[in-house]
Amino acid sequence: MTSILILRKIRNVFLITIILAFVSCNRTNKKSLNKYTIGMLNPETVNTFDPASAITNNAIILVNLMYDRLVWVDTLGNIHPGLARKWGSNPTATRWYVVIRTDHRFHKSNKLVTGEDVVESIERSVKTPSYGQTLMLPLLKGAEEFVKGKIDHIDGLYSHKDTVFFELKEPSKFFIFRLATTFFAPIENPHKKFSDPFDDRGSGPFELIKHDETKGVFVFYKNAGWTGDRYSHVDTIVVKLYKSPFSVVQDYKNGLLDIALIGLSNLTNATQIKGKKDLVKFYPSTTIYELFVNMENPVMKDARIRQIINNSINRKQIAKYFEGVQPLCIPVLYVTQSSNLCDKHNKERTYPKVKTAKIRLLFKPDNISKEIANLIKSQLQSSGINTVLEPEISNFYQKIIKGDFQIVLSYYGPFVPHPEPYLRIFLSTSIPVPNIMKYKNPDFDRAFILYQRTGDNKYLRKDLDILKRDLPVIPIFRVKQPVLVKAGVKYL
Repeated sequence: MTSILILRKIRNVFLITIILAFVSCNRTNKKSLNKYTIGMLNPETVNTFDPASAITNNAIILVNLMYDRLVWVDTLGNIHPGLARKWGSNPTATRWYVVIRTDHRFHKSNKLVTGEDVVESIERSVKTPSYGQTLMLPLLKGAEEFVKGKIDHIDGLYSHKDTVFFELKEPSKFFIFRLATTFFAPIENPHKKFSDPFDDRGSGPFELIKHDETKGVFVFYKNAGWTGDRYSHVDTIVVKLYKSPFSVVQDYKNGLLDIALIGLSNLTNATQIKGKKDLVKFYPSTTIYELFVNMENPVMKDARIRQIINNSINRKQIAKYFEGVQPLCIPVLYVTQSSNLCDKHNKERTYPKVKTAKIRLLFKPDNISKEIANLIKSQLQSSGINTVLEPEISNFYQKIIKGDFQIVLSYYGPFVPHPEPYLRIFLSTSIPVPNIMKYKNPDFDRAFILYQRTGDNKYLRKDLDILKRDLPVIPIFRVKQPVLVKAGVKYL
């Protein structure tokens, strides 16, 4: 059940980095150097600052202000040092290590962060029923026994001075990317429960000084004990949460916000009110909107139907409604993609001859999905596919889990910005979730295992070729989040 939440929340790993980049880069106005005010929507999504439990986009953004990640990943998928200053593995990628910095201190006690703190924090995350658990259970030796209470500590996780070691059950050339998530950030007193869900027990660049969760206001001061220089030009960050898109845009217009996270559905309002020198920037997320196909449904089993649907979708036309998004024809990010190549590929493919087909398109009727669903219906109609739209709110996820759909419009965005987690959802072992498609292909499974073990891109390409042929999902576009930026606020 936990895994299906992946389909519920947009996970914008890079938006977090971008916001902090804004914070770090304004050098033009001394008055504004010391303070940034950031507005974001959906205050109900901020319910905890516990790194092991924070799973919503807004909560993760704020957790990143307070806590040190071991490593972080940029918008191109490149990995960078965080608390870990170096890392590596043995030739078979079954044993990894990270060497942490020895000059980072926890906010409250001023105590230095140690390798033991990292180990105990990761064990705490693995024991917490959240995404950190799902990332480590399949790989880390002794993790399953630890969660079941059979052993007191994870056998494959230990430290010596400033070095933390990981022993894996199977080779993984991409294990280090899992450590880029906030779930494994070291916390002070990891064995102590969060009596206050908004407690700050981190060692990151900013300390939480005061908060009023009822009003949705959080104030952060620069952590004087943090030795990094990425945010040396900002002393204070004020984050305001808004229920109404109109309110956040209005406060930005009135000069009360330096940065506003506005969401795709509010882009038109944002572009209308921005000043001449203000910017609307688009930052890539890890999220893809796509059609998930029920491969066990009698109609959708027909490969010709899936090909017609894929070839009929005009991705560029859909993308025009959501400025800044990236049309996709491959359901995997961090591989070379070109919308022109995608169009060329579709034009070269012939439309299989079938009788007029009728399909049911399930979707959750938010503003974005409703617009996409109507566009798809119109496009499929011209190819002889009669599409019945099925908006569903209360039982949307229950229907997905039960397989009570033919084709469903939703989105997928993993926490780990790398091709591997995008491929993982197509494994036969990932049924019923996140492989809601009930997709089974032994050739795909074998190539995935070899890709994970060797890191050889020839196995990645083989899996991509299989997915383009079988079409268990039909990708539409990659989300790029619009952010309003005041003139004079520089960015990376």
